[in-house]
Amino acid sequence: MKNGTENTYQEALEGKKHRLRILKYWGIRIFEFVGYSIAFAMAVMAFMLFTNTNVMLDAATFGLLFPIYLLITGAVMIMAFGISMFQTYFPILVSLNVTRKRAAGSIILVEGVSTFILILLAAAVWGAAAKKSGEDTMELLTLFSGIFFIIVAVGILFSVVIIRWGKIGVILLIVTFAAAGGVVGAFMAMKGGDVFLHMQRYLIEDVAGKNFLPVLCAGIFSYVAAGALAVFATKKAEIKI
Repeated sequence: MKNGTENTYQEALEGKKHRLRILKYWGIRIFEFVGYSIAFAMAVMAFMLFTNTNVMLDAATFGLLFPIYLLITGAVMIMAFGISMFQTYFPILVSLNVTRKRAAGSIILVEGVSTFILILLAAAVWGAAAKKSGEDTMELLTLFSGIFFIIVAVGILFSVVIIRWGKIGVILLIVTFAAAGGVVGAFMAMKGGDVFLHMQRYLIEDVAGKNFLPVLCAGIFSYVAAGALAVFATKKAEIKI
């Protein structure tokens, strides 16, 4: 009887240690996602400042514009990280006897938590900037949070396509990224050195008073729907290590 109790205790202890290792692993991934997103946003903003020498960046302007860069670049980074996770870690997890449902769900959850943290950080910066500038940033937060979730959802869908159809998914991803890069490049070419001023004038001033709650709801729905589709579509996916 005593040996049975000790065995049960040891199993429970090992199970607890295993869960802690899993939490630590995914916690590190979330930290990396958020950290890289912040660093990339700072780098992009520094580049924009370098190419727009006529713009003076004071604390108020930084507080209003940095969250925009953070949410846009963060969404792209997490989308890319999510695709990479599905391509690399998903097969490894499955090979370690983790169910496909749990493996896909874990990756999707990590993307969602990372997204939520970046949105909270953007909200905090905007909140501090709003107190100084008097700008109402709630519309901006709602708009870009919705866009963030939509971009992450698109990344999840690409992940599913790549897992299920391999090279076809990769080709589709490259074509989409090239098209998006062309659009961004054309926009910057048209605006020239006034990109900063354009963002401040149109993205901050023109959104005032508008309701972007439908965009946020659409973004959250897209993320949840894409996640559910990923869990369903990867159930019978062929895994190659």
